[in-house]
Amino acid sequence: MRFGKINRLRLAKDFELVKADSTKADCSAFVFYLRATPEKDFSRLGVVTSRKVGCAVERNRARRVILAAARTVLPEVEGGYDLVF
Repeated sequence: MRFGKINRLRLAKDFELVKADSTKADCSAFVFYLRATPEKDFSRLGVVTSRKVGCAVERNRARRVILAAARTVLPEVEGGYDLVF
């Protein structure tokens, strides 16, 4: 699965929907939200980093690392989910 524009959460309202109506799992490193979207046959991914992570360079690097890890794992996940890290 390749993450193009259709497979990324980009709009604030999409992030709000996922956070409002989802299953939440958290650990010391990050928080993970999962929302089922059965009307779609593909999954979408969004990454949010807090200013607690560091300066802009460190936040962007954290996002890139999470996206790289997701690219290796998400092809095995069936479609129909919105995920936010």
